[in-house]
Amino acid sequence: MKNNCAIQFKNARRDSYADQPRRLSQESVEKISRSIAYMSQHLDQSLQVAILAAQVNVSPSHYFALFKRQTGRAPIDYFIRLRMQHASHLFDSTSSSVKEVAAAMGYNDPFYFSRVFKSVNHVAPSKYRLISEKKSNHSHIEDKKNHRQHNPLTQINQTHKSHKFFNRNIGFSIPA
Repeated sequence: MKNNCAIQFKNARRDSYADQPRRLSQESVEKISRSIAYMSQHLDQSLQVAILAAQVNVSPSHYFALFKRQTGRAPIDYFIRLRMQHASHLFDSTSSSVKEVAAAMGYNDPFYFSRVFKSVNHVAPSKYRLISEKKSNHSHIEDKKNHRQHNPLTQINQTHKSHKFFNRNIGFSIPA
C-alpha cells in the first residue's frame, strides 16, 4: 500500500511538470525560428525531421522535443499546417485549380492534397474556394453599400427619384 502511494505521488508529480511549459534558451528559440523559416521557404518540398534537426545541429529526438515545446505542435504537423495556410492563400488570391495548387504545394496527388486540406481546414478545397468567393463578393457589395450610405448626395438623389423613404425601423416604404 505504501509503495503504491509513492508511485501515485511520483506519477502525479511527473504529470504536473509535463503540463507546464518549460522555458527554452535563446539559442533553442533561434534554432526553431531558423527551422520555421526554412519550412516556409520549402513549402513545395517534403521534409523530414532528421533533415531539419541536422540543419540546426541537434539530434532528431531533441529537435522534436524543442520544436514541440516552442510551438505546441510536432514539426511535420506544423509544416503541413504552413502548407495548407499557403494553399488557402493561393485559393483566395488566384484562380488556380485544386490540382495546380496541390502541385504548387508539392503534392503529386490532388486527391491526397484535398484530404489533407480538409483535415486541416475542416472543409474541402473546392468548398473553401466557394466560401472564399462568397465572402469576397459579399465584402465587395458591403463596401459599395457603405460607400452609398456615407455619400449624402447619393442618398438625396435616390430619395428624390423614388419619392419614397424606406423606414428601416419598421421595414416598409412611407410616401415622401
